[in-house]
Amino acid sequence: MVGLKKQIRKLGKLFDFEDFVEATKAANCEPVEMSFSDSRNWTSGISQYALKQLVEQRPNLIKIVCAKFCKYSNELIYETAFDQTANCYSSKSQLATSISLL
Repeated sequence: MVGLKKQIRKLGKLFDFEDFVEATKAANCEPVEMSFSDSRNWTSGISQYALKQLVEQRPNLIKIVCAKFCKYSNELIYETAFDQTANCYSSKSQLATSISLL
């Protein structure tokens, strides 16, 4: 591994994976390059219930009629229906929904 660090420093900057492969070969290491055929079709480990909960929490962009983004906030405040009395920009809106963007 020390030889690989020396080779990387010797090359200076590594711009792509090919540069890394060259540094690895120069350090007398055998790089293993994977192709698309080496990977498998992995199944997701998330439960169907958890996946359904995640999807239900996300609003469809086509259904959002009013959105509010605040500086230094990780929340999206939105409304999905037009209402003359409510406004998602006011803090008193009953229709506004808030979700975390993280």
